[in-house]
This record gives sequence, C-alpha cells and structure tokens, in this order.
Amino acid sequence: MGVRFDLGSTNIVAYLTSPKDLGAPRLTLERLEGFLSSLAEEYADPARPRIISGSSEWVANIKRTARRSLADVRQRTATMRYDEIVPDTLVRKVLDPLGTVLGSYDIYILPVGSWRDGDVLDRFGQEAARVPGHGILVLIPDYYQPDQNVQVLDPSLAATEAIRNRGAWPGAIFMLRSGETTFLPIDEARHRVAELAETMHSYATDQRRIKEVLTAPSREIRDESRRRLLHLSDLHFGTQRAADTQVYVQTALMANLEKVNQVVITGDLFDQPQRRHAQQYRNFAQQLQLMSGKTPIIVPGNHDQRLFGNAVFGVGRRLRELADLRWDEVVIDDEGQMAFFCFDSSRTGDLARGRVDQDQLLRMATAYEVKNVGQRLASYLKVALVHHHPYAYADYKETSIIDPHGWVGRESFIAFQDADNFLDWCATRGVELILHGHKHVPRLIVDDVLDKASDGHIYQQITTVGCGSTLGANDSPMSFNLIEWDPGSANWNAQFMIDRGDGSGFRSVALQSQVI
Repeated sequence: MGVRFDLGSTNIVAYLTSPKDLGAPRLTLERLEGFLSSLAEEYADPARPRIISGSSEWVANIKRTARRSLADVRQRTATMRYDEIVPDTLVRKVLDPLGTVLGSYDIYILPVGSWRDGDVLDRFGQEAARVPGHGILVLIPDYYQPDQNVQVLDPSLAATEAIRNRGAWPGAIFMLRSGETTFLPIDEARHRVAELAETMHSYATDQRRIKEVLTAPSREIRDESRRRLLHLSDLHFGTQRAADTQVYVQTALMANLEKVNQVVITGDLFDQPQRRHAQQYRNFAQQLQLMSGKTPIIVPGNHDQRLFGNAVFGVGRRLRELADLRWDEVVIDDEGQMAFFCFDSSRTGDLARGRVDQDQLLRMATAYEVKNVGQRLASYLKVALVHHHPYAYADYKETSIIDPHGWVGRESFIAFQDADNFLDWCATRGVELILHGHKHVPRLIVDDVLDKASDGHIYQQITTVGCGSTLGANDSPMSFNLIEWDPGSANWNAQFMIDRGDGSGFRSVALQSQVI
C-alpha cells in the first residue's frame, strides 16, 4: 500500500510508528495539514491514487481517521499562519489516532528522488507493496524538483540519511518499527526487496533475518570524497555561562570530531579583550585540537577587540589579546582541497557593527594569489569566514531555523556595513560557502550573487550559514553546525545541532540540502 507525502514528513511517520514515547515532532501548520490531506486523499489524482492497498477496509479506516484529524486541525488553527509551528499538545491530539492505524506495521519503505525518476520510483513502490506479509507499509511520496532545496525540521534518522546521500538519488528509505533505518540507491533497494520477499517466504517470523536484510549498510554509497566542516561560534569565554557549559559541549562535540576535515570558529572567542578571558579560550582551543587532530581555523569578533563588544570613534578598542591570537588570513587545506579566507569584520566599524574594507579585501586577494602559484587552488572549495552576518536577519532570502527575534538588539547597531561589496568580492573569487556568527541565531541563506568580473553574465551561487552561540552566551540555546560538501554530486547539506540550553541533549533541529 502507499501514501503520498515527502521527506519532511518522515519525522511524523517515525512518531506515529515508534513504540517508544517520542516527543511530538516540530511541525508547521502547512506541513501538518499537508500530511493529513494526503492521507485523507483530499486532492487525490484518480490516475495515481495516494493509497494503494488490497484492503479496502484499511483504506477506508485511514481516510476516516485522517479526515477527522484534519477537520480538528482546521478548527483549532483558524487564526494561525501556515508557516507557524503547531503547539505540541495539538500535534499529539490530532496525530495519535493515526498511530493506532499505522503503528501495527513492522516495515516502512519510502521511495526518494526527483520527478524525473517518478515512474521508476512509483513502480518500485508498487512492487515493494506486493511483497507478502501483513507487516509492510510502502509510502509513495511527492517527488522533488531536480535542483530543489530541501529543508526538514527535526529530521528523523531516515530523512537525515536520505538527504546526506542525495547524490545517490533515486533510492529508497527502509524503516523498521523498532527504529532502525537505512537509505539505499534504487538498484540496491530493488535487490533488498527481492531478498525480503524470499525471506518472508522462507523465514516469515524471523525478525532478526528481516532486520539484517533491510538495514545492512549500502555497498554502493561511498563518502570518502565528502568534505566536512564543524562550525562553532560566539564562545564568549570569560563569562560564567561559558564556564558552566564548556565540559558539556566538549563532550557533545567528541562524537563528531573524528568525522570532520576542519574545525572553524567564527568570532567572539572571548567576552572581553582581557588576558584571563583569552587564556580560557586558548585552553579550549588546545583541548579541541587534541580531540580532533585539527588546529581550529578562526576569525575574531567584536568582543575579542572591543570592550563589551562596542567601540565609539575608536574608544573602547583593545587589541593586545587579538594580537596574541594565532590566525592567518588565508588557510589552505590540501588534504581536504579547501581554501579558507579569514576576514576580520571587526577591524573597522563602531558600536557592534562590522565592515570589511577595500584594504583588507586587497590584502586577502594578495595572500591568496601568493599561495595559488600555477592556479593550483582553482578547483579547491573556497570558504569565507567572517564574524558579522552579510545578510540582515529577516532577509527575504532567509531560511528560518529558529526564531530570529529571540536575540535582543537592533539590527542597525550590529549590522555588517557595506556587505554588498564583501559579497561581490566573494562572488568574483568563486567563494561557494560563507560561515558567520555574531547574532547567536542559526540561519541559512542561498543566494545568486553577480560576478561583476563576468560583465554581468555569470552569477555565483553562495551558501551562507550562520551559527548560534556554541556555549550558549546570554542564556541562548547552545549550538553548532555540521556542514558537508560532496563535489561529485555538487550537493551541500547543513545540519543545525541545538541544545535548548538546559542540557537536554543536542538534537538536529533542521537539515538543509542544496544542489548547485
């Protein structure tokens, strides 16, 4: 049988089908209504039914349940916007009746890909649905545009694996009610379904054998070419908050450090330009290097060189601790084939504002060209690190990760001045990724910036990723980002890891996939 939806709904399915007491998934009203509408077949295409099953009783039951839940949602959310997050209590109320229907299955299969592969994936789904055994449910999704950016809030393990392996699409997700999941390219998925049919015929009750067939890792997917970055920011050492959270955050980072090519920190390393604060940061950086084997690549922030992060007409600047920091304007990683441009956006500007002036841009270009003898870096991934955000918050291009209004402060006091010049330079230099901090709010923007050296004919697509405060400055959520780039498939994915601030555990609050 099949139900049509998309990757963003896998966390709903995980919630409905898991025997564990999972927290309600974080859903926008649009996501919740869309899922229920698909189950209710509110906009069904007769030529491509949303629910495929030999059991008319099951079909009627799920439609009735979904329609009742959908009516309940619409009645209770009449004043909500479609992009608002639905309260947990309401999500539980409208979804739990469906759990009784969907939770009786042991195996869930979801084809994944673009509309170009729709016919192939639909046929696969129909074949998989015909495998004997009452414990199998196949979900037929909406397919994506080939170059569509995909964002999933609170991604399930299934969605995470599928998005991270977007270069292997088309494929299929296999999920077990016991929680195990894997993603497989379509040819391998077909082979597993054939194995499953044989297993169900010969060992119908052998759950161990079924689990082995469905959750064994893919033999086709190889990730050696992926480049991974761990992005930290706004540590603010010297504060009591940093002292309280440091060990907890370091422990959480350990699980990711062996898998990354580089660790980057985008400013506000300490809270005040004082020796004690700077020494606390240096102790942290040394521990990070011992755990990862990588020297963190850093840029300074306004708090690293201005009293309380502010300066007026030069009053309040303290550069002594900044001078003792070891950081280079251009860092080349030959093993990972990456080039990092490390900007100091707090060198000029007043209050908490930032700017990258023409002199710094010229020095950066010169330092790069000295290292780029014979154009040896032409194919390297180019990453710009900067403390200030080159796009104002609430920018129309922005993809919201958490509420940007949680940070107190006027944009005009903290802005990146002349940011357009900085973006123009990045486009001309072929920068594909900009990482920043400053506002303690994670965010992601994908933009096409004109390469002015091309006489107005070429646009450079730039992904800009902002990190929250890793140690939870000002009682904000603790935050770090995991960023992957797959040169073979030209696919980015950025995962935003957040602990709400009370030690409840870092979890992936959003996963964004982008194809260049």
